[in-house]
Amino acid sequence: EDEADLQELPRDDMCFRTVPQVGTAQYVEGTCGDILEDLDTWAKGQMSTGRWRKPVWVLSAPAGSGKSTVASKFAEHLHDRGSLGASVFFNAASQDRGSVQRFFSTIAYQLANSQGALRPHIAAAAREHLRNGKNQQMAFDCKNLLLKPLAQLPEGHSPFVIVVDGLDECAENAPGAVTQLLEHLVSCARPPSSPVRILMTYRSHC
Repeated sequence: EDEADLQELPRDDMCFRTVPQVGTAQYVEGTCGDILEDLDTWAKGQMSTGRWRKPVWVLSAPAGSGKSTVASKFAEHLHDRGSLGASVFFNAASQDRGSVQRFFSTIAYQLANSQGALRPHIAAAAREHLRNGKNQQMAFDCKNLLLKPLAQLPEGHSPFVIVVDGLDECAENAPGAVTQLLEHLVSCARPPSSPVRILMTYRSHC
């Protein structure tokens, strides 16, 4: 029953393993070592001071500086050790990967498949949520599909990371859509007991 409910969630193929992303983010062994090590320390939640304590890491740099390469390699590393919650790689050139419309249901679907403790809660939430339609506002998607299931996790759950790459690639036309997305997403990591950590990357214009 859980699988049937989860399959009903609207979602886009935007994870780090998607073919377009693999084609544009080639990692060269031995590069990006320092930043990947820093991200790994942060993701494990083993440090309690300074930036290591913050649940959100923002990586901003000019075009061509390797942000997507870092995000993709880090997501792969997290996946291999079971610490990747979900990953979304925006691409303005792709209609399916340039919109925020199905962002939270995509994240919820991936979390249900990566975090066993969340799966029954997200499935039950999806069953109830979708009674009101598949195309709801981001606020309802986030609240029902993420915040409520996350609140049911036992205290002390191991940290996991949501990777969101290319926020500047979001082609959403609605005013303030990206700002709303960020506000709702960060709310998932705001409770002190939340195991959620978020890596976000976007292009700076300097």
